[in-house]
Amino acid sequence: MRAFTFSLENLLQVRIRAQEQVERRLAQKNREIEEARSDILNLQNKLKQFLHQAKEKRKAGEDIHSMRQSVTYRNRLKLDMLKNGQQLNELAAQAHLIRKDLVKATQEKKAVEVLKEKRYREWLKMYNKHEQKQLDEMSTQGYIRKRSRGEVL
Repeated sequence: MRAFTFSLENLLQVRIRAQEQVERRLAQKNREIEEARSDILNLQNKLKQFLHQAKEKRKAGEDIHSMRQSVTYRNRLKLDMLKNGQQLNELAAQAHLIRKDLVKATQEKKAVEVLKEKRYREWLKMYNKHEQKQLDEMSTQGYIRKRSRGEVL
């Protein structure tokens, strides 16, 4: 009997590659999310540091022009934080969609894998029957030979 071959092996390989591709997309999106979070933290630290410095300058008596510049800079930092926060939300939404794609790709791959396993079990069952039939045939032939020689009682 010939060895087990799965007729849909190519489809299974395509599904495996599709799943791996979606996994890579998700990993890339997660890296982008981490970068966006890092940018937000950096902006928060800059804002804290700036507010501390501005407080010290006010105590020292800074001029009006410097105060206007500091207000403008502070507002710019806050605006950048808002934009980065929106970008982070968009990236998180995209990551969620990619996760859905990953679930779908995994299910499609798993369906083909289950079919392969089922067909393998069927083949194994047939193989075992075939092997048992051959063993029975050999033992029957051996019995017939021994009987014809008079070795069997």
